[in-house]
Amino acid sequence: MKVIYGTVKFLILIFVAVMVVGIAADLDHLKKELATFQEKPLNGGTVAGARPTQPEVSSSLEPMKSGAPYSEASNPVNPENSKMTLEQLQEAAKQLAQSGKARDYADLLTQIENTAFALEDRQNVDDLQSKLVVRLRELVESEVQTLHGLALNAPNYFAGYSYFRDASATIALYPMSDEKEVIRRAEELSEKHRKVEIRLLTLRRQRYNFWAATQIQKALKILRNDGKEGIQPSIECLTVIEPSQMEPSVSGIYSYAVQQLMDELKKDQKAEVAKKLSDPGTERRTLEDF
Repeated sequence: MKVIYGTVKFLILIFVAVMVVGIAADLDHLKKELATFQEKPLNGGTVAGARPTQPEVSSSLEPMKSGAPYSEASNPVNPENSKMTLEQLQEAAKQLAQSGKARDYADLLTQIENTAFALEDRQNVDDLQSKLVVRLRELVESEVQTLHGLALNAPNYFAGYSYFRDASATIALYPMSDEKEVIRRAEELSEKHRKVEIRLLTLRRQRYNFWAATQIQKALKILRNDGKEGIQPSIECLTVIEPSQMEPSVSGIYSYAVQQLMDELKKDQKAEVAKKLSDPGTERRTLEDF
């Protein structure tokens, strides 16, 4: 029994020894493999040499270079505008002084606002900008006055309102400020513009009523000169008028002309005339034509 126990113990010791040797051999093999792997290049360098690139931290507060001088007072929007120099600005201002319109001055002022000028040129730019603003106000007032005159002298409301609309767009170019005088002139300009709009509407009604009165006068003359034979031509003169658009004085004459027509007709014929004067299929002239 002791012999068997001793034999088993001996075999167990041998097995353990073999296992330990195998593990040691595996560890040695792994170390060699790892060393070989570290020596292999990775994207042109070793594993030990591969490091993430750190971003460069600039200690300067200067803006990025954009090809134009930097100015704190500037707000460049268009890269083309940022290339403008003081000399180019002065030349542009000279050209405007010869034949520039309000819109041209407004465009140049907008370009100045969107241009990055050098700090040493800023004072000259500001001085020139102030002169351009004053000139723009003068041109806006002058051009609006001209457009108002054209609007009021136009042959009809459509043409007049076209000039009025142009005047509205020009007034929008007026450069405002906190100065009381500037505010006062802007308010006067706005008030004149409002009155011109009212006058345009009044002129349209006056033109319409003048035309309607002329039509009624023509109908009465035909009726007086031709009697019953002039009834149909007289009706044709009246049917193109829209009674609801007439002022009281003209409306009274219209009613008188219709009464004169009725007096020339019998009862059943009067109804026919009334139907013709109120026929919805008849095309009537309205205020939009004047």
